[in-house]
Amino acid sequence: MTYNFDFNIEKDGSPYLTSDKAAKYISDILYTRVSSDKPLLESRVAEELASTSETTLSEDERVYILNILLSLGIDNYAKGKLVHPLVQDVVDGVPVRVTRWQLRAQLAIQNLEANVTAAINALPDSTQAEQEFKIKAKYAWESANNVQRQSPTVFMIQQVLGLTDTQVDNIFIEAYKIDI
Repeated sequence: MTYNFDFNIEKDGSPYLTSDKAAKYISDILYTRVSSDKPLLESRVAEELASTSETTLSEDERVYILNILLSLGIDNYAKGKLVHPLVQDVVDGVPVRVTRWQLRAQLAIQNLEANVTAAINALPDSTQAEQEFKIKAKYAWESANNVQRQSPTVFMIQQVLGLTDTQVDNIFIEAYKIDI
């Protein structure tokens, strides 16, 4: 299964770990483990995370990487955020993430894709923070591999479009079912 670590670890809206992305943080940790039990696996995962923020792991590999992350000398909040992609794909019946193409296909089926594009284009950009958020949202909409259900961008679009949590959950549930 492919796991995506293309997210910042934040607390109360501020950066919480020193790395920009969880993927870089994990990659840096794995690169330092040259005398580990499985240096080839760790090197492969480190390289994948450094270049794409994603890694594909078998079940045994997932457990191995999960154990490394759980043994880190960081607090439980950071660990929980860091390992989240490895521990859950679906929470309470709602996918944690779907691929961008699945989400866009489902939005097109529901005639909402153009509305989302318009909502992203209409995001405020009067402050530096708003400009940066809008840029990130546009790039994510155009290029991201996966879309996290609980991402700030999804929440912002939900608010702009006036969708309920249940409606967005159902979009993700239906998108997750799409397979070609």
